[in-house]
Amino acid sequence: MEENVKTLRIYYFKETDSMDIWLDEPTKEHMCEEVNDYILLKKDKEGNVIGIEIISLSTLAKTPLEVPIKIK
Repeated sequence: MEENVKTLRIYYFKETDSMDIWLDEPTKEHMCEEVNDYILLKKDKEGNVIGIEIISLSTLAKTPLEVPIKIK
């Protein structure tokens, strides 16, 4: 595997009806930013978005979900 290749990880948790989408290593999470009642952005120490948590996913499943993030 190439050195700069990252793996996208998607986890669904039935017990909490939530989904985590990781753009980088989950261990790099340093803080979370609440976007709204359903979306949390997970950030590293530099403030880069490395993950997205969607809460109450089944409630949102009937409508498109847009999460504005800046990827460097």
